Amino acid sequence: MVRAVAQTYQPCTVGVAVPGPVEYALAAGNAGHRVVEITSPAGFVMPDPAAAARHGVSFDAAVLANPGYPTSRLLPLPTLLAYLDACTWVVVDERSIELTLGGESMVGLVKEHRNLVVVRSLCEPYAMPGIPISYCVAHPDTIAQIARFYDSSGVPMFAEVLGELALAEREHLERTREFLDSEIPWMQCMLSLVPGIDIFPAEANYVMCAFDHGPDLDLGVASTEELAARLQLAGFLIRKLQGTPGLTNGKYFCVAVRTREDNEKLIAALREIIAGC
Repeated sequence: MVRAVAQTYQPCTVGVAVPGPVEYALAAGNAGHRVVEITSPAGFVMPDPAAAARHGVSFDAAVLANPGYPTSRLLPLPTLLAYLDACTWVVVDERSIELTLGGESMVGLVKEHRNLVVVRSLCEPYAMPGIPISYCVAHPDTIAQIARFYDSSGVPMFAEVLGELALAEREHLERTREFLDSEIPWMQCMLSLVPGIDIFPAEANYVMCAFDHGPDLDLGVASTEELAARLQLAGFLIRKLQGTPGLTNGKYFCVAVRTREDNEKLIAALREIIAGC
C-alpha cells in the first residue's frame, strides 16, 4: 500500500521515519523518489518537520507510522498536523493501531486533508501473518488518484474472504485492547527489572529493548546475539534489530506482549539466562 501511494505522485524527496522498517524506504525509492531519513531523538518520539529541518533534513513528502516499529511509540496528533501542513503527501502506517495503549487512529483527518493517506491492515490485529489484507483510507479524490495506478488483481480470493470475516469480529479487538491496557505496562516493568536490559517506553504490543553487558555486571551472556540464541534454545524467539535503519549497533531487540502466562515464562527465562536466578 505504501508503494501504491508513492507511485501515484511525481518524484520528490520523501522523508522516512527511522528507526523503522526498511520497506518504507524501498517502497518510496522503487517509485522513483529520493529518500532521506527522519531520525528520532532519544526516546524515539517522532520529531516534527521544523525539528528535522534544524538538523539539515528537508523533504516534500513523508512516510510515518502510528505506532512506530520497532520503537512502539504513537504518533502525536500535533506532529502529524505539522507534517500535513509541510508536505505534499503523507502516508501513515497504522497496521497495529488496534494493539496499542490508548492509541487513536488518524483516519478521521482524511476528509479535511487530501494529502493524508492512512494505511491499515487486518494481518496484525487478527494475527494473520503472511496474508496480504491491507487497504488505504483517504479522501475520495485521493483514492481515485491512487486507483488509477494501482493493480489490485494480485489480491487472492482467500484474502478477500478472510477480510470480510475478520471485520465482523469487533468483540475480539475490544477484549484485546482491554487486556493490553494493563499488560503493556506490566511487561515494561518486568523487563526493566532484568539485569542488563534497558527498555524504551512502549505504547503498543511490543517493547523495544537494549542489552548492555556493562563492565561492572557479571551476566550469563555477553551480547544480544548470544541472548537470542540462548532464548531460542529455551523455546523463545525475540526479534533482533540488527540492520534496522536508525539503529546503529547490535544491542537492540524487540519483545512481543503476549498472554500473561507467556510473558511470565519469557521473563523467567531471561532471568535464568542473564542472571542465573
